[in-house]
Amino acid sequence: MKLFRVFKSVGELYFVLIAWSFMMIIYFSFAWFFISTLSPITYFMPVFFLLSMYAGYLVSGRYTVYEGRTENERHRKMVLLIPALIGIIPVIIIFLAKGNTGANISTIRETHAEGKSGASDTIGYTLLMFMYPLLLFSFILSNFNNLKYKLYINLLAIFACVCFIWIDGGRENFIIFGGLYSSIYFYKNFDTIKKNTFKFFFKLTWVFLLICVVAVLYSLLRLDKEGSVLVSHLLTLKYINSDAITSMSRLSFGIPLIVMISTVYDYTGSNISNLDIYILNSQNINLGYGFYQFNFLDKFGIIDREKTHDLVDAIYLKYDISYNVWATSLRDLMIDFGVTGSFIFIFVLAYIMFKARQNFKKSYFVQCLFFLLFAFFLFSPFHSLFYMSRPYCVAFIIAFCGSFKYIFARPKVPTYSLIS
Repeated sequence: MKLFRVFKSVGELYFVLIAWSFMMIIYFSFAWFFISTLSPITYFMPVFFLLSMYAGYLVSGRYTVYEGRTENERHRKMVLLIPALIGIIPVIIIFLAKGNTGANISTIRETHAEGKSGASDTIGYTLLMFMYPLLLFSFILSNFNNLKYKLYINLLAIFACVCFIWIDGGRENFIIFGGLYSSIYFYKNFDTIKKNTFKFFFKLTWVFLLICVVAVLYSLLRLDKEGSVLVSHLLTLKYINSDAITSMSRLSFGIPLIVMISTVYDYTGSNISNLDIYILNSQNINLGYGFYQFNFLDKFGIIDREKTHDLVDAIYLKYDISYNVWATSLRDLMIDFGVTGSFIFIFVLAYIMFKARQNFKKSYFVQCLFFLLFAFFLFSPFHSLFYMSRPYCVAFIIAFCGSFKYIFARPKVPTYSLIS
């Protein structure tokens, strides 16, 4: 009971607990869709994840919050618009180089997956990796500090997200900015939400239903090319309940419904079963020691990420799973550090996050670091934001380096003169 009271009183632990609980509820809600069950160890992985976060909270010294002055008030001017505009430049460069505005979204995704890009893309993506973090920082600071011009920065973020739909067909940027905004919203409204948890769950359910509606619309875009093919593919999978699929396909709206369920499940409940598959079949995967997670380093030849990526994909191909293989952040951490090492890494990240929380007013770098980590933990039941986005990794490293002296500095001990 004491542990539960701590989780309920600490906002970061509280919301990450809700995120994992919601994910498990979704998984069991789709249990009728499958004929396989999880291995016992997979059921305990979310528990170990949360306990590792809790240990980081305890070691960080809890909430001894710094009460000093904020470093300055420059953020109240329009200065944050400048880095936001700089951050959007590589997006425009890549968008103009790609020229996919007249193409079908499915075709764009296939082209991107096959790696059909030219030299201009390489330059654009390199600029993106080091300039896009400026837009992330501006987005965090303007929304957290509730600046008057945050609308302009939010519009720039939405513009970047829409551009990337036509660049590579991906939704990663919507997820990243959505995760950052959610972390800011939950932090600022924790006391209100805590007073009525059930009302919050009710709202969360409506948000999930809204996402389902978006999935339906996205499914309709895919339907002309993938609808019947997807249904036929699902019927060949050993772990799928073929009777349920067959019964649904006979309905007048059966194929769109199956595509919708498959789309929603691919990005939610399947993460747990995909994690289970990796745990049972990961014996031949060499540890990446962080380089797989922070995959922007492969741009400099430090590690061949694609080789490891192919080995991981080969595991899922045995189960006829060849697309959208999300498996929670735990899977990606385990590729780097193994089972034990992944929980140590979670402990370290949680420790850094809570130390940043204690020193919020010391630096804007600290604020950015906190929300980058909080968003990572909130999204951890789905996927790793570090693995998903190279600019996100670079933003985290920049924020960590800029915050280091503030969150790890020894407190000054007052000196006293001796009176003889």
